[in-house]
Parts: sequence; C-alpha cells; structure tokens
Amino acid sequence: MTTLLDLRTRFYNRFDEGQQNYISVSEANSLINEGAAHLHNWIINSAEFYLWKETLITLVVGQMDYDLPVDFLKALKVFSLGNQAPPYSYIPIARVMPEEFRGFQPGFYGVYSQFQDGSYGYMIMGNKLRLLPVPSQAQVGIALWYSPVYTPMALDTDTTEISVAPGWEEFVINQAVIAARIKEESDTQQLERRQAQITAMIEQSMVNRDMGRHQHVVDVDDGL
Repeated sequence: MTTLLDLRTRFYNRFDEGQQNYISVSEANSLINEGAAHLHNWIINSAEFYLWKETLITLVVGQMDYDLPVDFLKALKVFSLGNQAPPYSYIPIARVMPEEFRGFQPGFYGVYSQFQDGSYGYMIMGNKLRLLPVPSQAQVGIALWYSPVYTPMALDTDTTEISVAPGWEEFVINQAVIAARIKEESDTQQLERRQAQITAMIEQSMVNRDMGRHQHVVDVDDGL
C-alpha cells in the first residue's frame, strides 16, 4: 500500500520542489488528505463497493435505537442475522420511509406477519440505527454494511485505500498540487487539463467493477 510519505514525495516532485520550502510538510500532508477525502467521497457516491465495511449489532429486548459505528458515513444494506451462530443467514431488512409509515398494523402492506417472526424495518436517524418494531425477544442481531468516513493520514507510514485502482493516487496528488499552486498564485491550467483526463479515466473504471455480472434493476418495493 502507498504511504503518506510516498504521496508527499510525489507531491513535492510534481510541485517542482525537491524539498519542503514554500509548502511545509504539515501543509503538504493537509493538502494530500484534502485531495484524498474528495476522492473518497466521490468513490462512495459514484462507484460500486470499493469502500465499505461491515459491523454486527447485538439486539436488546425493548431497545429501538442502536449506536452507529464512529466512522459511519452511509448505510449500504442492513440485514437480520437468521442463525444463532456463524455461518449466518443474511435476511435483508427494508428501509422505513417516514412519509409513508403508519405503524405496523394487521394488513399493513401485507407485511405484518413478517414482523412477528423477527424481521424489521430500519431508519437512520442522526448517529442511530432505529429498528421497527422494537425487538421483543433476544436475537442474534443485525449486520450493517456501510460506507466509512475518510480517515486522514497522519504518520508517514499511514496508508489509504486510494491506491486500489489506477489513477486514484494521481488524482490526489494533482488536487494537492493545484491547491498549492493556487496559494502561490501560479498557473494551474496544464495540471487542471491533466486532472480532467484522470477524472474521465476514473469515471469510466468506476461504472462497473464486476465485468462478469453487470448491475441490474432490482425490486425494492417491499411494502415499506
């Protein structure tokens, strides 16, 4: 994996400074992390599962709200774990739409009986995952697939997942150098043209990561 030191060295070389003079090491690190954070958020919003994590949440009888992971950014999928021990069976949980929710009553979209055997609906509210209805019996728990927030690199040995695909590292370096050149009020046009080329290349590669099975339309109308 590429380290912060590797990225900073490339930053100085592209900025045309073999040694840190105008831009200090700490400022260079900040600019690199800014570029990496931009790329991180872009990947999460535009690409298939490049950046994702899983966490298991233990259910508590009578408890509706559960803490989300500290690095939580966006929910990708929520599952009810069907078995008492690994390997678990993953049962997808539907997202509850507040505008449409009227409570779980018999005949409510025909799903009331499903909720009697351990299935739930979920909502993301602030830093909580809310389950409806409230768990009434002890169960294995919930599996949450989510996109994490960007974690800045601080030490020279720190690494990031931005080196997964070609062009990602160059995008970060270019972003950092453009910001540095803006600070010194120098020309950025050539670098911005190069960045546009890298951006186009990244967009093409992010469209579909699994060429063996393209994304397809799925039925998400499950009554909630």
